[in-house]
Amino acid sequence: EKVQSFNPSPAMILILLWTALLAIVAESRVTFTHSEVLQQIDVSLQKRAHFKCDNGCKVYTDYHSDLLWITKQDDQGNFTGIVSFKDTGGADTRLPEPYILPISNDYYIENRGDANPIFVFYAVDNKAPNIDTQVLVIDDEKGIGGDSPTRMSTILSSKFDSVRYSQFYGEYVSGYPRIYSTGFDAVSEKDCQPLYQSRSPESGYLAAITVFSPISTVDYGHEGEHDVLVKWNK
Repeated sequence: EKVQSFNPSPAMILILLWTALLAIVAESRVTFTHSEVLQQIDVSLQKRAHFKCDNGCKVYTDYHSDLLWITKQDDQGNFTGIVSFKDTGGADTRLPEPYILPISNDYYIENRGDANPIFVFYAVDNKAPNIDTQVLVIDDEKGIGGDSPTRMSTILSSKFDSVRYSQFYGEYVSGYPRIYSTGFDAVSEKDCQPLYQSRSPESGYLAAITVFSPISTVDYGHEGEHDVLVKWNK
């Protein structure tokens, strides 16, 4: 009997590679030039995950817990608690204020007994591009509007594997809106390519885009009146 060989198309190979990459990004530390994104796999029970703030940084999370802490190590190797995830504010509001950390290379996320944390943590350097971009947290099934007077909005959501963007509103220039599976700081990097880029304003209005990432950023292309609905994709 003749055995047929399997020759996947270039498109299928690309899909397989992208799926594998998303699986890695979804559950592990990702380091960009100006930021770090950490998740639960990085701080399993009684573990710590290091991060730094070379110029001070803003930190955000979508998780509410008094067992996960930001700590700092001193010169003697001792760890001091700075703030718990319960008190950073991110899990209590759709539009959290960032928690501000001063300059240090010795910060950690520390798990002090949370057996099953589900979170995304975003630490971004104070000198990062687009530093004044708003960060939003999806906190219920209704989703959130990504309306912003600024050019971009970054969305945090770790409860489910993906989120869905739809119902774009506003006036857009050619090639916008765009969606990235990164925080706002990495959008300006040359090697950062959008997951979605509208071919025309009309196609953007009809688009529905699923993003398999706990952090994503929509770039509207300009400051002004614009919006989009972002929901859990269950």
